Amino acid sequence: MLAGVPLILPLRPDMSIPTNNPTTIEVVWFGAGSPAAIDMRIFKATYGWLGIDVTFRLLAHCKRTPDKLVAGNVDLALGSNSVTLSIPNTSGKTASQTVNFSIGR
Repeated sequence: MLAGVPLILPLRPDMSIPTNNPTTIEVVWFGAGSPAAIDMRIFKATYGWLGIDVTFRLLAHCKRTPDKLVAGNVDLALGSNSVTLSIPNTSGKTASQTVNFSIGR
């Protein structure tokens, strides 16, 4: 991790095994040091290799705190999925991470 850059830590679904619908998406993040905090106004989520912006859809279906995002009872497309999360801190440094997971029947 680079100094001062936020850290994104996906917790659910378990990316090591296929999961089923509906599922829960849970991600925590850290602002990377005081006084830097996460700036949720500039949070962004994109889906797939085309980078389709799903930020508003995700935020509309989740509970969020300054350090966590949880979306429960989510139905996702069957097969392989990838979501790229990008989040800056108030110091202007941004972290970006692609989360890959598989949804079975």
